[in-house]
Amino acid sequence: MTVGRHQRQLRERQQNITFALKSCILSGSSVTCHLALTNNGDDRDITLKGCENPNTKISDQSGRDSDVNYEKLGCRDGENRSISGTLVAEVPTPADLCFDKVSSDISSIELLEIASKVGDKDLKVSSAGFLSL
Repeated sequence: MTVGRHQRQLRERQQNITFALKSCILSGSSVTCHLALTNNGDDRDITLKGCENPNTKISDQSGRDSDVNYEKLGCRDGENRSISGTLVAEVPTPADLCFDKVSSDISSIELLEIASKVGDKDLKVSSAGFLSL
């Protein structure tokens, strides 16, 4: 089932890259968020930092955090590690973030933080209070 409706859409642009949330899906004790990353400049590499510090995480309505444990960027994927790939100029690249061990009584995602790196710049995209069950 899809995790609720968007109360506030995540669409943020940093370092000329647009992060756009497409959906989040709750399945058992996991939430998977599907995004599109669009490079608004020249072709360049991005790293989704996953379990590195700072990490990618969600926080639920009770303030409980769940760290990402699986990421996919285009056709590259990784479990409990960072992944890198090239973002081609002006081409939306799909990205999936899977968060395991979410609370059984999750009713909303109050915060999504995505840690990444472009070149030597660390990026942290975050949105608060945007999804409810």
